Amino acid sequence: MIPPLADARLTITALERHDVRALPALYRATPGFFAAYGVPLDERLDAAVAAQWQRCHDAMATHQLLALRRADAAALIGVIEVRHAAPTAGAVLLWMLVVQSRQRQGYGQAALALLETWLVRQAAVDRLCALGGDNPEGHTFLELQGFHRTNDRAPLPVGSGEADIWSW
Repeated sequence: MIPPLADARLTITALERHDVRALPALYRATPGFFAAYGVPLDERLDAAVAAQWQRCHDAMATHQLLALRRADAAALIGVIEVRHAAPTAGAVLLWMLVVQSRQRQGYGQAALALLETWLVRQAAVDRLCALGGDNPEGHTFLELQGFHRTNDRAPLPVGSGEADIWSW
């Protein structure tokens, strides 16, 4: 399990049950990602978010849902789903969403750096992967972080679609 991580800009902690009610608003504030996969941003999203949290909670040994917050504020600015031993043993698959109003401000890069450092040094992960949605800006972000697209796909954490796996 990933412990709380922090730097001068942000904190990453386990997403608690009481935080789940903030996720639909976070997801609705980033409509482009979900629209590309046909995820409805209506009341069905609330049920999909609850299912995402429950899936991670029930499989804590292999899945973790993390809250991303600015260091000086309590409000969620992003969420990260971590799947251990995915897509293969020794690998970790990340899905990260930073709310649209906070993108291009270094939060995603800082979050990835914190996670990478902990995962590689403490959890002996030998392959870091990320889900890259149908989102050119997300692809550019992943490329700038040293990831490359693979021919593999994995299910999205919310909804019923799939996305490309990017590997580092």
